[in-house]
Amino acid sequence: MFWRVYRHAVVFVLIAGVGVFLGGQLLRGGNPWRELQRRQVELLAARYSDLLADRPALERELARALEILELEVTVWQGERLAGTNVQPPIPAPRQIPSAPDADWEDRRLRIIVPLREGAVAVAHGEPWPERAFGRQLVALLLFLGLLGLVSYPFARGLIRPLERLTDVVRRFGRGEHTARAEMRGHDEVAQLAQAFDDMAGQVQRTLAGQRALLANVSHELRTPLARMRMAAELAEGHAAPEVVRYLEEINLDVGELDRMLEELVTAVRLDLAAPLSRTPVEAVGWVERAVERFHGLHPTLSVRIDRGAGVEGARVEGDAGLLRRVLDNLLENAAKHGAPPFAVELTRAERAGRSWVDVRVRDQGPGIPPDEIDRLFEPFARGALARATGVPGSGLGLALAQRIVTAHGGTLTFERPESGGACFRVTLPLYVPQGA
Repeated sequence: MFWRVYRHAVVFVLIAGVGVFLGGQLLRGGNPWRELQRRQVELLAARYSDLLADRPALERELARALEILELEVTVWQGERLAGTNVQPPIPAPRQIPSAPDADWEDRRLRIIVPLREGAVAVAHGEPWPERAFGRQLVALLLFLGLLGLVSYPFARGLIRPLERLTDVVRRFGRGEHTARAEMRGHDEVAQLAQAFDDMAGQVQRTLAGQRALLANVSHELRTPLARMRMAAELAEGHAAPEVVRYLEEINLDVGELDRMLEELVTAVRLDLAAPLSRTPVEAVGWVERAVERFHGLHPTLSVRIDRGAGVEGARVEGDAGLLRRVLDNLLENAAKHGAPPFAVELTRAERAGRSWVDVRVRDQGPGIPPDEIDRLFEPFARGALARATGVPGSGLGLALAQRIVTAHGGTLTFERPESGGACFRVTLPLYVPQGA
C-alpha cells in the first residue's frame, strides 16, 4: 500500500513539473520564436546583399529559404524587383528602416531587413508562436490522456480492495454474518481484510452460541409454563368463585409467555439458518385461512379481501406454518394498533424479470409516526403509543415476520397510504414448477 501511494505521488509530481515547465514556456514574457526568425532573416540578408548583382544565384538562395526555413522572402532594389520566392511578391515597404524590424501583419510575422545599395528584404514567416503553441498544447493533451489511461488500472487496482472490503463490512452490518472479504496479500489492506474476517468469524461464533443458548432456554421454559397452565386449569374446577378470576388471568399470562417463547424459538431458528420445509402454498388459500383465523379470534371485526388479476392459482413456495405466522402477526398487529376497516389486498406483479405475489395488510388507524418507521422491524421495539396505551405485546411480531419473509426470498416493507392508517406489504417470489 505504501509503495503504491508513493509511486502515485511520484507520477503526480512529474506531471506537475511538466505542466509548470510548459506553462512557463508558453506564458513567459517575450517571444523566442519571433527573435529566432528575425535572426535567421538577418543572416540570409547578409548573403542576399552579396548576390544583388547575380539574379540567378539570388533566386536559388531565396528558393532554399522557402524550402528549408519556410520563409517567404521578396528582395526589392528601389522600386525594382530583385528576386522573390513567392507569388505574388510581398509588397515593398513604404519606408526602409535603418535597422531590422519585425511586426505582425494579418496574424503573420513580417520582417523588414535593409540591405546594401538601398535594397530591402521583406520576409513573411509562418505564425510560429501560434503553431508552436498549438503543437505543444496538443502534445500536452495527448500526454495527459495517455497518462490518464495508464493510471486508470493502477488507480482501480489501488481502490478495488477498499471497495470490496467496504461492501463486506456493510453486508456484515446489515446482519449477513457470513460475509467475508477473503483477500490474500501482504499489504496493509489485505492485512486489514484478514483481521476483519477473523473478527467476523469470532462474532459469528459468539452470536451462534448466544442464539443456541437462547433457543435451549426458551425451549426449556415452555415445559414449566405448560405445567403451570395445566395446574391452573385443573384448579379452576375446584376453586372458589372468587379465585377462578385470578386463575383465568394466570392462564392468560401463561399463554402470552408461551407465545413469546414460541416467537423467540422461531426467530433463533431462522437466525441459525435452519433448513425450511418448502412446499407450494396457494396464495389465495393462504390469505383466506389467515382471515378466517382472525375472525375466530375477533368475531366483531371484519376483514375485506381484494384480489387482483392473475392471483387465482398463483402459488408461493415455503414453510406453510411460518408463512401462516406472517399474516397472523400482521393482522393481529392491525387489530392491536389500527382501526377498521381492515383489508388484505392480494396482487401479482412483474418486477426485475420475475413474477411476484404481493400481499398488503391495511388498516385505518392512527398510523405510525415518521420517527418510529426506521425501528419498526427491530426486535422488542414498541412504539410510544403502544407503550402509553398499555397494548399487550412483546415487540417481536414484526421482526419475526420480516425474518420469515426474508428467509423465503421475499421482503416485508411498510407503506404509508395517502388515505391514512398503516400498510404492510409482503412480497414473495411466485412458485414456478421445474420444467415449466
